[in-house]
Amino acid sequence: MRSIYFNSDQDHLNEIEYFVDSICEELNLSNSLYGNLLISITETIDVLKKYASSGRISIEGDQREIKVSFDRLVKLDGVESFFNNAMNKPDLNNSEDTGIFMINALSDDLVFDHGREMFSCIFRNKQYDQELSSHRKSFLKKYLHQEVNAKV
Repeated sequence: MRSIYFNSDQDHLNEIEYFVDSICEELNLSNSLYGNLLISITETIDVLKKYASSGRISIEGDQREIKVSFDRLVKLDGVESFFNNAMNKPDLNNSEDTGIFMINALSDDLVFDHGREMFSCIFRNKQYDQELSSHRKSFLKKYLHQEVNAKV
């Protein structure tokens, strides 16, 4: 797991972008997933400004699943109810509701952990599919009549 501290200062976004970029490059993630991560993180920081002026972003995972956690949030109950209201009845003329709508649309799961005052976005890499990879290997094996050891 790698972490970076954030605050609501716009200048800090460059550091966060570099942080996400280095992780995506390290894990060889697609540009689509990189974009989803970056947009979700920046939108979340923007929405969280009124609940916490600073905190920590932790990113952990592998090529299949990435978990982005925002912790040290002092008012997590307020964040969760705000997110739930915005997801159930979004006012797309309201920038915060639009941000939450985007976060929800770009991530695969949202998790609120009250015990640790943490909010997490889960991203699953749909391009990394073991079943599809196995199917491709099997198909190539039949086609070539030989063992295929390379990842496809």
